[in-house]
Amino acid sequence: MATLMRLELIGKKAEIVASKNKSYVGIKGIIIDETKNLLNIDGKKVLKALVTIKIDDNQILDGNEIVGRSYERIKPKK
Repeated sequence: MATLMRLELIGKKAEIVASKNKSYVGIKGIIIDETKNLLNIDGKKVLKALVTIKIDDNQILDGNEIVGRSYERIKPKK
C-alpha cells in the first residue's frame, strides 16, 4: 500500500490539529488545491511547514514531510 505522502492530497478531507500559527488550528474541509508550500483547504491557505494535518479522519501527517511540488512527491521512485 502506498504511503499517504506519495498519494494525491487534493480531494481528501483534512483538519489542522496542530500548528505553529495558532489561527490555523481547527481549520477543516476538503483540500482543493496544493502548491509547493501551501494547502488550500476550502478557500483557506495554510503553509505546509507550519502544520500537523489529520487526513481522512485517521492519518496524521507532519506538513514538513509534504513540502514540495505534489507531482514530484507522487511520481514513482526509480
